[in-house]
Amino acid sequence: MTAVLTHRESGKQSLDALRGLRTDTLYFLARGEKKRGLLQTVAYHLRSLDMKPFYLKWRLRAVGYKYNAFVNKSYNFYDGLIMQLCDYDEEIMEQIHKKRPSTGIFTLAIGIAQQRYDKFIISGFSFELTRPYAVNPEIFEIGTTASRHTNTDIMVLSYLSRKYGNIYTTEEIVHERAGIPMLIES
Repeated sequence: MTAVLTHRESGKQSLDALRGLRTDTLYFLARGEKKRGLLQTVAYHLRSLDMKPFYLKWRLRAVGYKYNAFVNKSYNFYDGLIMQLCDYDEEIMEQIHKKRPSTGIFTLAIGIAQQRYDKFIISGFSFELTRPYAVNPEIFEIGTTASRHTNTDIMVLSYLSRKYGNIYTTEEIVHERAGIPMLIES
């Protein structure tokens, strides 16, 4: 789960949708740290207390979301994981420096790195800010349904699909844009 889940209005919608659910291991995806002066750093941390692990844990308890383990890796760990899985491809690294992948792509990378699964299915993914459970208020704020992560997500998905050959999708748009094979049930 991303740190912005408790910071933006759209995240509050997601928290409500998580009410009463559970998972075994919850991975916390922190916000990146920009270089700032001392006073700017202190001010940033005070303004962003609602993006810290303790706050997410508190909010999850409030909606009855349960988990067995909470994993809080560094910001750079997740980016490094994607870069490693993509064999430090220069184009992908350059794109990641422009815009990180979405939380869904980090989730896929964690799954691949664990080497516990023989197939990955990308489902409910559209490269948009849309959601099945509510209208995302960020659409009105930025004036588009397009996710800013789209270009990075497509590059990473395409690379990982070619490399591993075990990633499938149920979504026509993911098949078309990232070249991920459609899941065919047998």
